[in-house]
Amino acid sequence: MPTDYKRKTDRGMASREVYDLAAEEVNLRQKSLRDAASSYNLNHTSLYRYIKKKTAYEANEDVTAPTVGYPEKTVFTASEEKILCDYLLNCAAANFGLKTKETRTFAYRLAVEYNKKIPSSWTEHEMAGEVWLRSFMKRHTVLSLRLPQPTSIARATSFNRANVQLFFQNYTAVVDKHKLQGKDIWNVDETGITTVQKPDRVIARRGQKQVSAMTSAERGTLVTIALAGNATGNHIPPMFVFPRKRFKDHFIRDGPTGSIGTANGSGWMQEEDFYIFLKFFKDQIRPSKENKTLLLLDNHASHIAVKNIEFCRENGIILLTFPPHCTHKLQPMDRTVFGPVKKAVNTACDNWMRSNPGKVMSIYDIPGIVKTSFDIAVTPRNISSGFIHTGLWPVNTEIFQDADYFPSQITDRPLATSVSPGPSNSNLMGISRTEEPAPCPTSGTSDERPLANSILHDSRTPSPSILNLPTTPPQISYETEDLVRKSAGNPDKNSPDLAISEVTITMPSTADSVVSSTVFTSDIIPVASTSRDTSIAVTAIPFSPETLRPLPKAPPRKGHQTNRRKVKSAILTDTPVKDELAAIEAARTLKKKVKKPNFEETKTRKRSKPGTKTKKMKVVKKVKGNEDSEEEESFCICCFEPYSNSRAKEKWVQCLECKNWAHEACTGGELSYVCHNCLSD
Repeated sequence: MPTDYKRKTDRGMASREVYDLAAEEVNLRQKSLRDAASSYNLNHTSLYRYIKKKTAYEANEDVTAPTVGYPEKTVFTASEEKILCDYLLNCAAANFGLKTKETRTFAYRLAVEYNKKIPSSWTEHEMAGEVWLRSFMKRHTVLSLRLPQPTSIARATSFNRANVQLFFQNYTAVVDKHKLQGKDIWNVDETGITTVQKPDRVIARRGQKQVSAMTSAERGTLVTIALAGNATGNHIPPMFVFPRKRFKDHFIRDGPTGSIGTANGSGWMQEEDFYIFLKFFKDQIRPSKENKTLLLLDNHASHIAVKNIEFCRENGIILLTFPPHCTHKLQPMDRTVFGPVKKAVNTACDNWMRSNPGKVMSIYDIPGIVKTSFDIAVTPRNISSGFIHTGLWPVNTEIFQDADYFPSQITDRPLATSVSPGPSNSNLMGISRTEEPAPCPTSGTSDERPLANSILHDSRTPSPSILNLPTTPPQISYETEDLVRKSAGNPDKNSPDLAISEVTITMPSTADSVVSSTVFTSDIIPVASTSRDTSIAVTAIPFSPETLRPLPKAPPRKGHQTNRRKVKSAILTDTPVKDELAAIEAARTLKKKVKKPNFEETKTRKRSKPGTKTKKMKVVKKVKGNEDSEEEESFCICCFEPYSNSRAKEKWVQCLECKNWAHEACTGGELSYVCHNCLSD
């Protein structure tokens, strides 16, 4: 079967209404068959068969209504495919989407489970064919093959309705209490920019296994950038955190106008660095206790330091934290700003490598690259869109629907009080021991109705408590005349006409109400009844993929929970929260054991292999008296700090090429150190 079949004729495309008009021309106006077929562009043989079937149907000689066109031969009916499509979407929403081979295997299992007629190739390979999957996705355009984004189990489970509602309660309380506007609501976040970029796509030879692009090194050095923006689309200049011992002003010489910088050994945001950012934020925004500003941020350790909270309380800055592991959904900077920034930075790095062939990018080139990227990515439209899509401004506390919380349901566990004690003889989850299924007698033998005799013991039969339906057998009422005639004239359960039809089952409930449910007659088994009621009593097995492959659920917890403090969204500048954090910080300080340095200890060097270069290192020892030497007049080639200002036991390394010296903390601790000046040459 070709994958994309193109029709060569229009035969079978005419609707039933056209055939009715042509039949009326023949029967009422006594027009010839060929003339009528030619007038409506129909095949005269097809029109003849349609008139014959219609006459027999109107004379009650045939129970099947006339149809037109070619019947579409599918393994599953249209309604069953719709249920399967919804199941695949639910699996993807729960972060457990099915791959193509898994979908084909699951379709084969469904067909076997529900006794569908399948091609022999399905049975041979024990999976559906590739053509079936392509046709299935073409019939359901809502499906698409996507590359999922890795999401940790912490993020999937923490983003639940309880955490989000608590955050919005705190947020709306602050906004209403202080009557804040969009210009007063800010969000700050950090991201890392590395010297090794991810290259953009390039045009290359088709079929080539590897396509390469030039980068500075195998592993890059990371520089942290802190950026704050408000709901109206404005932002302040960024702050850079360099992985150096000391910060110098020339580090950000080419950076965005007004930007500042700090430095520490790791290059990550720390408590002192965030304190510098808060002072810079105060100078830029100028909040006060009369005109307060709301600053939204995550629960990083540098953000919740008591020193920083005290500074914000004194200067009219309200700190509100997001729920832990929820910033990918709630933080505006993560949603709409940092993604375009990373893409623009990668493009700018590619352009820098082309403009500087043979040179190695250093961390001092990053501010200039960021300046070029900010003009493209950090726009008022992107910033304000982040606040809109997170429901922060305009305020929309119901912006997240049930599908957004679907991944968190994998850890929903039943309460211990909800499980009835004692053993249960039922293999089905949710069936009460006091509920007994109604007997299902049949008019035929066990050989004729094997499914009817075993239906009550089928593992895929849902319990009445799950369906919220009574235990009495349902009564089926055919609403259309065609289905009544079809059932009376062709009672065989293997009839193809009966297999593709749908009926509505009406079931009496204990409250004398009527519950309607749509099931498929391919799974309906007629049951003999002595009642004079004309309706047919049946027992139905609904088509449900979840009974064959339920969504993953976390097992019950083992043992008792630890007394670990749970972090939640909180207003850090409130007095109770601040006092609690101060107590935690004081207790942590007491637990730290301060070790006095022993300057008499000497470290033994590892012997290097013969023929290999090693970095030279000198250790600073403070000597009393004013002794002038050449070493004391040396300057660090990274931060330009003189050797005479070095701290005790501070290590320096020498470049293997130019023989100049630098702090070991400024070089990153490389074994064979070559400075950035020599690498650029």
